[in-house]
Amino acid sequence: MAQPGSFNVDNEEKPRRTRPSIYSFAVEGDERLKYGSQLELILTLVSYAVGLGNLWRFPYLVYENGGGTFLIPYVIALLTLGFPIFILELGLGQMLRQGTVNMWIRLGLPKLRGAGVAATFVTFMAALYYMVIVAWTVFYIGQIFMAVGTGKLPWEDSIPGYECGNATLVVNSTFANDTNLIREGGFFNPDFLEHFWCPETGIPQVGLDVPAGYSMIFRKPDRCPGQAAVRYWNEEALQKSTGITDLGGIVPGMLIAHTIVWIVLYLIVFKGVAVSGKLAYVTATLPYFCLICFFFGSVTLNNASAGLSYYVTADLARLSDVTVWQKAATQIFFSVGIGWGSIVAFGSYGDKNTDFIGHVTKVTLINCGTSIFAGVVVFSILGFLAGELSVVNPCFKSDSIPALEGIGLQGSGLAFVAFPIAISQMTPKFFWAFIFFIMLFTLGVGSGFGYVESITTVIFDSGVAQGQPRWKVAAAICTVCWALGIIFVTRAGDYWVKLFDSYTTVVATFAVCFIECIGMMWMNGGMNWTGFCEKTKRLTGREVPAILGILLKYVGPAYMVILLFLSISAWDLTGNASSGEDVFPDWIIGLGWFIGLIPVIGAILAVSFSTPPELPHMPDETLQDGQDSDLNSPLES
Repeated sequence: MAQPGSFNVDNEEKPRRTRPSIYSFAVEGDERLKYGSQLELILTLVSYAVGLGNLWRFPYLVYENGGGTFLIPYVIALLTLGFPIFILELGLGQMLRQGTVNMWIRLGLPKLRGAGVAATFVTFMAALYYMVIVAWTVFYIGQIFMAVGTGKLPWEDSIPGYECGNATLVVNSTFANDTNLIREGGFFNPDFLEHFWCPETGIPQVGLDVPAGYSMIFRKPDRCPGQAAVRYWNEEALQKSTGITDLGGIVPGMLIAHTIVWIVLYLIVFKGVAVSGKLAYVTATLPYFCLICFFFGSVTLNNASAGLSYYVTADLARLSDVTVWQKAATQIFFSVGIGWGSIVAFGSYGDKNTDFIGHVTKVTLINCGTSIFAGVVVFSILGFLAGELSVVNPCFKSDSIPALEGIGLQGSGLAFVAFPIAISQMTPKFFWAFIFFIMLFTLGVGSGFGYVESITTVIFDSGVAQGQPRWKVAAAICTVCWALGIIFVTRAGDYWVKLFDSYTTVVATFAVCFIECIGMMWMNGGMNWTGFCEKTKRLTGREVPAILGILLKYVGPAYMVILLFLSISAWDLTGNASSGEDVFPDWIIGLGWFIGLIPVIGAILAVSFSTPPELPHMPDETLQDGQDSDLNSPLES
């Protein structure tokens, strides 16, 4: 039995079992399945950590929170939260050979297994909406393929039958009827630029109160790349309804794409790490090939330098805004994947002598570097867009990157509106379109199979799937996720994605990581951390840096309590109030918080109504010290 105050259980002789039965779902002979090589494990971690969030979520947060200023709290959160907790989770999985729930039993803290349950719930709920974003990429890939014969991308403003809407301009009344005001093609004459009026934010809209002495005029331009891309995204792809309560039925194309994604994911995970480890060679490397190609295409676009200038320029005054710090830390949790249970699961399939601290160092540097590199690509494109739109509307300045917010760049809009606009101007455009959306697909799938792998690990390790073959359990998980995800392919799907994305990971991930820190550093007299450090030294030959103990014991818990308080005090995390939209009623915001609390509620119920299992003896053939090879044999040689 597990003894309190120790990283290990005692060395009481236990009967050996030929197979570890239900608690080691991936076994061959006497051993839990492992990755085929250390490279497979590293690539799997990279594939999991580097995902869609690096490409559009991180750049948008930089864009929204003061440009280069955001990088300061981002790096601080990475060093004080992301890096140490990543090491802790990967190390626990590797040495204890259990998922995020049963590891607490090995640690002699069975009551804390609720944190593992909460992490599994978070992963499950995130998988529901995250894979719908991947389905959007499948939809676009299909539409691009079908449009090849036409020579026009489906979102271009030059496709047959499409007409640009009227551009709303506000000009000094003296020049409203000047024949030189509007040039051929419906574009304004830049010689009259100083005579146009613009609102403080955005561009003029119908119904806007204009100053005295100015007139509102309407002109239909021949080109409107931004308007066409937004229309295609909202009306053709999503068929977007008026609000979250207006489901409006299922969008057939998106349902097909959603189904394809879950079939692909099942084919990857049903054999476990034996297959997913090999697929990581593709999902972890192909996005970089695509991103590098896109880098050379984007930095050569007209006006790209304006976007890059905004990206590297820091507005230090924004550092006093606590929201910037809260969003930076939340991005680290989302991007690195701590608190979700997946990292523990990956570690449990690694060799026990693996230098996991070295692996974490490599992966975090790759992850952070990818985000920054993706930012170069994104802000080059934003500079190009600002230049293009400055020709269409006088209220867009070629160097005013923040003004782009008015064309729908928030969240998914960055990937599915801004990039398609830029792609339509690149040559050869179909090549760049395929490259971009295949990159998104591989990024999403790489993280997606990590989610399913984590859920499957917990199910088997808990004994729920006793006697069931892995392919059946994986099929059940994928089918349930597919069915529950149908709400995201309704006409209100985009609103539901935003609601889940805003609330699913806020409370639970902070709580899970907080408990991990408290359980390791403060409970059992800190012996769990002492044992962790000693066993790391004995098995890997590497000393655990002393600074990690300080970060995990003091800095991390304090930081997470502050983050949780800031999140709760904000209440509306969707940005609904600040945007002036009315698509999220108050009761929906309350529902969002309930969604965020589901993992916590599930954890409490699981611990209250279940008894921790007796974990079987599991031999570890990698130990070479001649001692009893029990996973939890005493640390001392």
